[in-house]
Amino acid sequence: MSIYAGLDVSDKTTHICVIDAGGKVLRRDVVASDPDVLAKWLSRHCPELVRVVLERRASAI
Repeated sequence: MSIYAGLDVSDKTTHICVIDAGGKVLRRDVVASDPDVLAKWLSRHCPELVRVVLERRASAI
């Protein structure tokens, strides 16, 4: 089964939403915005990951 992950990245946390090819939400989570944490989470929970979509919020000045 192909799955896709959407990442909404901010300074401290990243919201993750994983869906299947039909658009059904399979999992949601919030993790630290750290590349190692994200890579570990995705490899653990998304073994059949096809694509990642990234959204980043601009920092307030």
